[in-house]
Amino acid sequence: MFYFFRLSRLLMLCIFTGLVSIKSFSLMADHHRLQTQALMEGVFDSYIALLPVMNDSSLLDNEDQRQKIIANLENLKNSFDAAEHIAALQTPSFMPSIETFGEHIDETIRVVRTGNKNFAQMRMKAVTSLCMTCHTQLPDGKSSLLVSKIAEMDRSKFASDYDYAEFLFLNRNYLRSVRYYERAIQTHLHNLANKIGSRDIAERELRRSFRRVLSIYTKVNYMPSVARSFMEKFVEHRSLPGMLQVDMRHWIKSLRAWERRDLVIRMNSPESVNSFIEAYLVPLKRPSLSPDDRHEVTLLIASGVLTKFLAHRVDDELEARALFWLARAERQLNYQFFYSLSELYLRDCIKKYPKTSYAQMCLDEYRESLIYGYSGSAGIDIPDDEQEKLKELEEFLERHRAR
Repeated sequence: MFYFFRLSRLLMLCIFTGLVSIKSFSLMADHHRLQTQALMEGVFDSYIALLPVMNDSSLLDNEDQRQKIIANLENLKNSFDAAEHIAALQTPSFMPSIETFGEHIDETIRVVRTGNKNFAQMRMKAVTSLCMTCHTQLPDGKSSLLVSKIAEMDRSKFASDYDYAEFLFLNRNYLRSVRYYERAIQTHLHNLANKIGSRDIAERELRRSFRRVLSIYTKVNYMPSVARSFMEKFVEHRSLPGMLQVDMRHWIKSLRAWERRDLVIRMNSPESVNSFIEAYLVPLKRPSLSPDDRHEVTLLIASGVLTKFLAHRVDDELEARALFWLARAERQLNYQFFYSLSELYLRDCIKKYPKTSYAQMCLDEYRESLIYGYSGSAGIDIPDDEQEKLKELEEFLERHRAR
């Protein structure tokens, strides 16, 4: 059962995105609600079947297991294809889009068929990041669809406080998740001080726990003073890893600066959102490895502001601009991760708003990110499939200009 709870982050995210959308858009007809509930139950079942391979890639060595995995990936793809009629899921705020999910799953199926089991496993785990983007846009609360399935999943069903905190986070029970992240932090600091267990696991889960709490009080809810107080409780702990301590000190400094600001954003006001972008995003430097230059707190706050704004469908030009800056933010926030959401925002900017002035800027940013990502000591080596995607986007934009 361990892998079920440890890796449930992905399936819960995808399901709850659809479910909360149903609840939030009261004008949707009842039969559409029922259809969507049935669809999301299919997503749930497909992902339960996929969770074992996310934990153990050796399952792909067995041909029968590989075919079952492909079948479940195809069922998942079909579910997302069927979801395209749901208007609430087509708003720019719920990025990456249904189409992008489908493309990622298509490519994952292709990788599974090639037999590259480690890369296939990485791609399946990478979808977690895609889901997490939508998840952190949603308010607290649960849908009735899965209440009966998750109610029995209390702390005793999980291997650690950290695993339970992750589960609560994905169910948008943020207040309770913070309590269990704090317990996990205390346990890991104790274990590090006494040389108990794996140091690598402790340091990794410590960093993730602090980042989750930071995102809850910046991107999900704007509460910089609460975030600062939480960080200050641990920042000088003698067992805290050095690099994490450096990052936390910079977070605290930035959070103090945000506490002094009077942040009031009217989400249906283009002028208000434009003023926010001009004041806090335009002046930022390009992505950097230096903690001084990463501006993580500002980027998390900006990500929350812009995703909430995009739910209002105000203006194509401004929506494209918001996607451009979300891509910039994600590129910097996810700099050290295998799969960045930046690329997906840029592709949606180009495909959904080709006639705006920001479409070309998004294409330029996409091209630059490829060059940046595939540059090394031997020069620039962009894979053929990535070059083909870039060419397709260039041709797509050119066609729409000609119309």
